[in-house]
Amino acid sequence: FPVTILGALSTSGQGQLPQGLSQHASITLNVGGTNYIYVLGGVNGTAQTTVYRSTVDGSGNPGSFSTSGQGQLPVGTQGLSVVTANVGGTNYVYAIGGSYTTAVYRSTVDGSGNLGAFSASGQTQLPEGRAYHSAVIVNVGGSNYLYVLGGFTFSGESNVVYKAPIDGSGNVGAFTTVGQAQLPTSLNGFSAFTFSVGSNNYLYVLGGNNSTGTTPYPTTVYRALIVTGK
Repeated sequence: FPVTILGALSTSGQGQLPQGLSQHASITLNVGGTNYIYVLGGVNGTAQTTVYRSTVDGSGNPGSFSTSGQGQLPVGTQGLSVVTANVGGTNYVYAIGGSYTTAVYRSTVDGSGNLGAFSASGQTQLPEGRAYHSAVIVNVGGSNYLYVLGGFTFSGESNVVYKAPIDGSGNVGAFTTVGQAQLPTSLNGFSAFTFSVGSNNYLYVLGGNNSTGTTPYPTTVYRALIVTGK
């Protein structure tokens, strides 16, 4: 592997957030060769509905963050997860849960990188409200699947792993735990991501919080193989 070194972190030349935020979600997308950063929801005293977009220039500098032309979240939401999928050449953004809701919203990204209105229409909602969970999308055998993991529910911390298919129109189908390995322990506030190694897809879960366990801030890194048909 080549040696890479992270240089000094600086705000110089970088568009800054219009307001202080925590417990928000952020994603990146390349649309037509242009890179964009999106920041969704979060809390600043109260839960926010804002969706900001910034255009990244050829030198890697994010421009100003603006809500102009971007569909906003239908309700103020914190502790949400946001993921993206390309289905049939169209990019979609999904905002999932947060603020202990069952909401699954979908937005269509246009050719200029603008997010359309977020709508729950046609999207199966979560079986149980949650926040501070993680979500990932993985393509297996040409089909997209959405996985939602852990988080907090009204019943407390969760170890549940749900899977839902995404159909050819970009709509989220029914969530199920059937056939899905569950987290070994209840977790919230953790990181999860997927990537492919050779012909295999893997899911990784890192750190988080387990306030009811003997180790409230575990150092664990879990890996799961995503099996075709699972």
